[in-house]
Amino acid sequence: RDVYKRQAQNSSIAYTATSGCPDKYSIDFSSGISDVTDASLSASPITIPVLPELAAGEYSGTLTVKNSSYGFVSSNYNITVTIIATSTAPTNAVASPSSVCSGVATNITLTASGGTMGTGAVVQWYTGSCEGTLVGTGNPLAISQTLSSATTYYARYSGDCNATSCVASSQVTVNALPATPVITPSGSTSFCTGGSVTLTSSSGSGYLWSTGATTQDINVISPGSYTVQVTDAMGCQSAASAATDVTVNALPATPTISPDGPITFCVGGSVTLTASTGSSYLWSNSATTQSINVTATGSYTVQVTDAAGCQATSTNIAVTVDALPTISGDLSVNSGSTTQLTGSPLGGTWSSASTAVATVNESGLVAGVSAGSSLITYTNGCSYTCLLYTSPSPRD
Repeated sequence: RDVYKRQAQNSSIAYTATSGCPDKYSIDFSSGISDVTDASLSASPITIPVLPELAAGEYSGTLTVKNSSYGFVSSNYNITVTIIATSTAPTNAVASPSSVCSGVATNITLTASGGTMGTGAVVQWYTGSCEGTLVGTGNPLAISQTLSSATTYYARYSGDCNATSCVASSQVTVNALPATPVITPSGSTSFCTGGSVTLTSSSGSGYLWSTGATTQDINVISPGSYTVQVTDAMGCQSAASAATDVTVNALPATPTISPDGPITFCVGGSVTLTASTGSSYLWSNSATTQSINVTATGSYTVQVTDAAGCQATSTNIAVTVDALPTISGDLSVNSGSTTQLTGSPLGGTWSSASTAVATVNESGLVAGVSAGSSLITYTNGCSYTCLLYTSPSPRD
């Protein structure tokens, strides 16, 4: 039969004699263990001496029993003695990393060294105490741990022969997480397209925004909800800040200006300019009504503000106010006589409101017809009218 014993202990074979009344036994080993010759066979079991210096391994032998009085010899029995090694305790245990962040799942590698690992031995790791809470088996052992307080890991060898005492690692320290950061905006977080706001995190050693940015502040031009986490000098990361919501309002449509008549007219005329609908208005002449009455030459624009406070500016509309022409010359004439009037600028046309009193030709020559008055008009784009008096002829 096979016999398994710890190193440096004697081995034994239990037996039951079924015939022949044996009183002697011999064991012939092929190597390692000393042979036994004609040893007295008393009560079961048979003891096989095993020396401490024997190396672990299997040792084969042949067992023979006999009755020394009658010369009866039993059949030979094959036996195997297996020597298994004991373990001695590890002398060093290391947990890496040696510092973690509170409440954060962290991969920790545990490594034991020193001592000897006997037959079938594995490295067992515990927390709390040796044989406290088993966290795993292996060397090195990689585990994921979420720690909230300083923790020591204990290592021992456990094999077929024995389990050793433990060696403790240095404590894995636990660092508190940094305070949850606060975001401070540089201005309103609701603005119009084309605007922006700067969001600034409270202090840390490092930063991670929800946009992926890693600076303390970010310039925001797009709508969205923004958060930040800070990292402290120990590499621990805070919880995410409260979200800061940014709203970007679209600009109103470009306003249009509608005139109520021609935008080129003569002095004394006017045109009303009306802006498309908005919440408020600001014209280039500083007026703040939806419509303005224009009497002067100029380029006019309007800025319209909507309910969100966003603004858009119209294209300009040019208004031209032409000056009136002038008439020079003697505005009195005797009937039957003439007077020369001159219009400026040149090139205009003439007319008389009462040709029975006076006529005027295309060059501005007025002929008195009869006593009275008539309106003489000179037109060159704009019109100018004056009153001409016709006196009776001195002969009348």
